[in-house]
Amino acid sequence: MTHLRVVLTGILLSVIVLTAAVAETRQDSDTAGDRDLQGPYVALGDSYTSGPRIPAQSGKPAGCDRSDHNYPTLLAAQLKLTPGIFRDMSCSGATTADFTSPQSTDNGRNPAQLSALSRRTRLVTVGIGGNDIGFSSMLTRCLTMGTAYKIITRSKDVSVDAPCRERYVKDGTDSTQQRMTALGTELSDLLRRHPLIDHGAGLVEQGS
Repeated sequence: MTHLRVVLTGILLSVIVLTAAVAETRQDSDTAGDRDLQGPYVALGDSYTSGPRIPAQSGKPAGCDRSDHNYPTLLAAQLKLTPGIFRDMSCSGATTADFTSPQSTDNGRNPAQLSALSRRTRLVTVGIGGNDIGFSSMLTRCLTMGTAYKIITRSKDVSVDAPCRERYVKDGTDSTQQRMTALGTELSDLLRRHPLIDHGAGLVEQGS
């Protein structure tokens, strides 16, 4: 009997949480070790996974901005996986919605990322979340507010010494953290409902 084990790990990077999932399928008679991770391997995620502007860009569609030196490719090489055993579905601009629906880019259409999974899949890595919580616009807003703060404080005293924090934390409640927590729950539920995931193996959440 084949079991699918899923481990969800929250990775804090700057102000963004990337939710990573590792799914390992193995036979009951197998022993634990690297031989359990010999593929097939599927990489899912957004630009933090695909690696835009990291040479050399490769893969289709070109609009996903995948690098042949992103971490899934390096992991596949470390595991000595052949090209047919490794599929990189990550795509710049992806959100969790693009796991179950095709994603249009400015240069091609990426299939629903979870469509790459099969009953033979033994390893899945996932890096997603920044686009769901609006990380790019949040970063731009905070940089703008910080610059304005520096200019204002040159000429007079102001009561707010952390404008970005004041924008996203109200009465002790961090709205960004709330959104990240909700996103983690959403992704966990999505994986639990996936037909190729053995519910009996369970989900273990780690990290922050």
